[in-house]
Amino acid sequence: MIKFLKVVIIIILSIIVLSIVILIINHYQENKKFVLKTNLETENQLQEILEKRVDGKNIFSGTVRIESGDGSFQWQACAGSFDENKDYIAASITKLYTAAVILRLYDEGKLSLQDNLGLYLSEETLTDLHIYKGVDYSKQLTIENLLFQTSGLPDYFEEKNKNGESLIQHLMTRGDVNSSVEEAINITKELNTHFIPLESRKSYYSDINFDLLGLIIEKVSGIPLEQAYEDYIFEPLELTETFLMTKEKNTEEFLNKMQPVYVQSNTVIAPLYLASFPASGGIVSNSKEQMIFLKAFFQGKLFSKDNLNHICNFRKITSPGMTSLEYGGGLMRSKLVKPVAIFFPKCTIIGHSGASSSFAFYCPEKDLYITGTLNQMSNPGYPFYFMMQLLNVF
Repeated sequence: MIKFLKVVIIIILSIIVLSIVILIINHYQENKKFVLKTNLETENQLQEILEKRVDGKNIFSGTVRIESGDGSFQWQACAGSFDENKDYIAASITKLYTAAVILRLYDEGKLSLQDNLGLYLSEETLTDLHIYKGVDYSKQLTIENLLFQTSGLPDYFEEKNKNGESLIQHLMTRGDVNSSVEEAINITKELNTHFIPLESRKSYYSDINFDLLGLIIEKVSGIPLEQAYEDYIFEPLELTETFLMTKEKNTEEFLNKMQPVYVQSNTVIAPLYLASFPASGGIVSNSKEQMIFLKAFFQGKLFSKDNLNHICNFRKITSPGMTSLEYGGGLMRSKLVKPVAIFFPKCTIIGHSGASSSFAFYCPEKDLYITGTLNQMSNPGYPFYFMMQLLNVF
């Protein structure tokens, strides 16, 4: 018995000592001022990490670009079968573009984030959209609920429909799908909502939130979403290679500009899917132009910088497979969990990723921006550890 108690005491003391060490390390990391130092060795380390990640087993194609806030450091590389002359599918990074336009319209006084959806969407669209435990909350939904993913609406992309298949399952097993936002709304009404929109401390990631924001942009601006992106983002930033996929662009000319996405070891191009849900995932771009956009987003060149404080109010995502992430106003945030944080200096990344393993994030502690894609749909979580490895080089 005495021997057993000694073992227990030793274990408890070890845990206490380890906890103290972790606290000291974390305190040192949080108070240490970051100084960006780069050289040829830095670029070699980055290249090595990229080539190890694009291993030809799980990842077959990838590109990444890293820049400092002031532009004094810029590095870009690709690996595997990635064709640097082609753009890649930004997927849900599109949500950043949609958020930027919404915030610009807010700055112009054309809408309020607290506006109810009934001001902009038809009765037909709203009817039975959000019913939770027998109570209809559809008319209580606001633009802010959509932007912050706090509506509680289900996600037609990940959740199974009445036929027992989700949209992502269809894409990965049967290829492209020709649909529409209207069809997505109908599917959403068939699925179960997750909570009432008034429970603002929760977020549930759902593409329909941004599909609806796309409809609101068109209603408020009086122009098609494609033109709104052009007027508010592409033209001011001189993004000549970035475009929103539309069904009219389902031609050889545009398909030849697009990098195919891998589903395990097979490739797929899904132009009709991208065109069907433009505001939640329809943009096609490259790491250089995504970098220009990402910097403009965080540096207040697209909307009032005052809005950043508001949209950086994050809530834990409750969606399956995403519980390590938080969501703000069109923004994801990822923080290292404590066991991993021992080995990496403090690094928070804010931005967005996509189902194609695309990524566009900002690390405020190091004032570094990172964009690119690993071009793999089988596991959209691939980019996060990869980005942390790259950022830890600095």
